[in-house]
Formats: sequence, C-alpha cells, structure tokens
Amino acid sequence: MSAPGSELLNKVLLNYAARIGVAAKLERVDRSQLEKLITSLDYVGGQEESLLVTSAFAMRQAARNELGRTTAQLVGEALEKCNGKAQARAVLGLAKWVFESIERIPIQIRLEEVATLSFQHYLKAVRERQLA
Repeated sequence: MSAPGSELLNKVLLNYAARIGVAAKLERVDRSQLEKLITSLDYVGGQEESLLVTSAFAMRQAARNELGRTTAQLVGEALEKCNGKAQARAVLGLAKWVFESIERIPIQIRLEEVATLSFQHYLKAVRERQLA
C-alpha cells in the first residue's frame, strides 16, 4: 500500500493539467503566469496552506487580468484535489507543458469544452494538429 499523495499524477489530475494548459492558451495567458503559479507554492511553508495561498494567488492574478478567469478557477479546483506541494507542483508543471505544446498552434478545442476536457482528448487534438 502506498502513502497518501505518493502517486503524483492520477487520471483526475492529468485531466486538470490538460484543462489548465488549454484554458491558459485559449485565454491568451502569458507563459510566465504559469511559472508564477508554480513559484507561489513556496510562498508559505505548510502543505495545505501553500495550496490555499496558490489558489488565492490565481484568483488575484485573474482579477488583475494577468490570468484568465477559467484558468484561475481550474487551478483552484485542481489544487483542492492535490495532496501537498509535490502533487500540486506536478499538476501545474504538466499544465505548463500542455500550454507550451499548443502555444503556437491552433487547436480545435473551444473554451466551453475545457471543463470536461480529458488528457487523452488534449493529446488527440495535438496529434491531429501536428499531423495535419
């Protein structure tokens, strides 16, 4: 039996990583904002507190129009499902990879579809676009 949180990325969190990365692209978020989210995990020392602070930071950045509102909402939802900083860092890091993989290509996903997007659907959309 493994310790809680030892499985860094489960299917739910993979889906959230895809949703955050795709939403960030569709909302024209600057790549540096995703890096700032990852960095914000270290603003406070506690495991639970760091997730709360990062969620608050995401909402602040959305209010300042630095981060899209959908992206910020998804970050908050994802962090609620994380068990500590390591898992949150893995989700946000993968979200950044997702963003970078589609940053310069058009994809056939609409913002309205992001809430139900799966990691597999994201991969399919990218493969189809890269092979076109």
